[in-house]
Amino acid sequence: MKKVPSDAYSYSTYDIEVGAKEKVWITSSENVNHFCCQLDRNSHLFDKVMEDVQQLIGQPQCTDQPLGLNSMCLARYTDNQWYRGQVVEMSPKLAVQYVDYGSTLEVDESDVCAIPTEASITTTVPVQAVPLGLFDVPEEVPQEVNQWFSDHAIDHNFTISVKEKGAEGKLIVELFDGSLNINLKVRERISQMTQQKKTGLIRPAKQLSNSSEHGNMPNEDCLTQELTNVSGLTKMTEQNKVDSNGVCARDDLQMRSQPNSNVSAPEMKHEKILDVILEETETVLAETSIQGGHSDSEMTQHSFHSSSKENIKTCMYKSPNISLNKTEEAYASCIVGPHYFWCQYTDTEDLDIVLRFAQDMGQAQQDMLIPKTLDPGSPCLALFPSDNQWYRAQVIQRTDNVLRVVFIDYGNESDVDSKNVRPLPQSLLDKAPQAFLCSLNGFDESRGSWDDSVYDDFYNLLVDKPLKVTVFNMEDHSEITVAQYSVEVECEGVIVNTAMQKYWKPVSKEGVLRESPQIETVFQDGQTESSMRHLNVSKGNMNTGMYKEPNISKNKTELVYASCIAEPHFFWCQYADTEELDKVARLAQEAGQVQHKAEFPKSLGPGTPCLALFSSDKQWYRAQVIHRVDDVFHVVFIDYGNESDVDIKDVRPVPQSLLEKAPRAFLCSLNGFDKTLGFWDDDTYDDFYNLLVDKPLTLTVLNMDDHSEIAVPQYAVQIECEGVVVNKLMEKYWKVQDTDHSLAKSVGSAVDPDK
Repeated sequence: MKKVPSDAYSYSTYDIEVGAKEKVWITSSENVNHFCCQLDRNSHLFDKVMEDVQQLIGQPQCTDQPLGLNSMCLARYTDNQWYRGQVVEMSPKLAVQYVDYGSTLEVDESDVCAIPTEASITTTVPVQAVPLGLFDVPEEVPQEVNQWFSDHAIDHNFTISVKEKGAEGKLIVELFDGSLNINLKVRERISQMTQQKKTGLIRPAKQLSNSSEHGNMPNEDCLTQELTNVSGLTKMTEQNKVDSNGVCARDDLQMRSQPNSNVSAPEMKHEKILDVILEETETVLAETSIQGGHSDSEMTQHSFHSSSKENIKTCMYKSPNISLNKTEEAYASCIVGPHYFWCQYTDTEDLDIVLRFAQDMGQAQQDMLIPKTLDPGSPCLALFPSDNQWYRAQVIQRTDNVLRVVFIDYGNESDVDSKNVRPLPQSLLDKAPQAFLCSLNGFDESRGSWDDSVYDDFYNLLVDKPLKVTVFNMEDHSEITVAQYSVEVECEGVIVNTAMQKYWKPVSKEGVLRESPQIETVFQDGQTESSMRHLNVSKGNMNTGMYKEPNISKNKTELVYASCIAEPHFFWCQYADTEELDKVARLAQEAGQVQHKAEFPKSLGPGTPCLALFSSDKQWYRAQVIHRVDDVFHVVFIDYGNESDVDIKDVRPVPQSLLEKAPRAFLCSLNGFDKTLGFWDDDTYDDFYNLLVDKPLTLTVLNMDDHSEIAVPQYAVQIECEGVVVNKLMEKYWKVQDTDHSLAKSVGSAVDPDK
């Protein structure tokens, strides 16, 4: 991407200083050290420019003026829309930079015209593309990492924290998707790529034979993808607003048309597959994952494909025959890191049969065309480029005529041209994959990270060694449609999980729910449930456990909205990224509806989780009992902070699956105001409410304690709102008690008058 000379359009720094935080929309990316964004606060300017451009494009004089190098112009993009541009090359071909996006594209002369001189808005509004680079990332980055970043970042919303200023207005930033630090994820991927290129990561392929020796496998670099859970790099919805009736008044962030010369994102998303098979899969998982020791061989994997008229059936691979708490003998066939590695059964008899048959079928179908509708999750045969042999595979994504596949009997991934992909016969679908995706049990990625040195040592510990693998849990991987098993691995008498603990860097653990005294908290008018969602879950028996604690760390910054505001010492905040909240909402609603005949325990007491019907909208939400009087429960809706009295007939057990999801809101108190040393002025409450309501907040947790009256943790926080530190602003409302008088009174009361 080339910098357009400043004598063409006007440029602005938009008063962004080091230390500032901004909500942004990524518009283009050349690499992790050079990409562009638009500021969310400038969206109204961009909209005005686009309105003016559309009016100008129909004027006759638009095409009459000559164009030269660096000329301002209007240029048509591949979406057939016109945008502001500037000519950056005249020969051998005409090239235009779309100045509000940062991307450059070769165009036909018919798709460019000069801007009329009287076009005031189009020529005077500063360029909207702001150049960025990631902070603390090497200059030389593997192309695979740059491509991963482009695919997941472009067209999505993030928060930037400015660390340095570069040349020509470039900002060096830390990039956040909610609480996920993208810089950290990029550095992890770079480390993995470097390690993989250094070690090769997988052993040489062996010849196809009847040998029982382990390891017949495609021989290409093992997946460069740790495939971290970056649902992360999914588009953040803009706001979580509360109107006066307590209904979510979310303003959808309009997706602006985006010129971008980079490789487009995959045409099909995994979510489309999930929609097709969700009902069947959820049913099977409910039956298999909870009961340890039962085989999950009936579990349906999230994979399918279509187009029966081309001999490809709408079906999936049979699931691996793996039982919970059962030990399997295996080898590691593809190793990326402790959170992503594939294991292959030691007994390769079935693998040898599959290999021979796959090779025969691939060669026999030389003239067979692969369906154009082949989607992510679809089984297929694919030619492995390193040895030109056919193997069973599954599509991860498709871009034009190139398919990204995972070889499901090994775990390797590769880009394969569509001419080297074949339909998969039913007989090969009936054989379960001979490898399965694993992660080390006992390391929650939301609560820590791996030291960079872990990847080499983990690889060397596992490679070429017989392993004993015990499965403790299973869930679907977030980015490829296969099951991932949480395992304990024993290697040469060493428990690998234990050996890896020295490489694990946990974040500080915050928040424990305990029972508390029974007392009701009264809220001021207007504090009804903010941004409540229609909730959904599967059946489950009442669990007397607690909700999973919020994933909050001291000194960590969160982007939030105030969901329920009483006063500075008592208000609830809700994460701005509501993807997880939406899931919880759907599950809770479904669970509440299906359990209409459920008997609720009579012993339900303070601190007990439940589902409760919110009276204002008649929807089911997760809640927690504060106290009970006869058949009426006073509950707090733990994903929002609202409290309500609920009749016993409108209370249901909460399924285990919903207990395991942390509350999406958390109780806060402004840091720096000790209630034992002062009190709030009467004007505080309205002003504090108006200051926070409906606004995005940057929140930093400084301390945590249990609330004295309800069984939830309360976080002492600092809040920044629209560039203002709220704690500082509220100091004028704080009345400090006469400490000398209080101390004298306290001491005097403890002194015996006779002495």
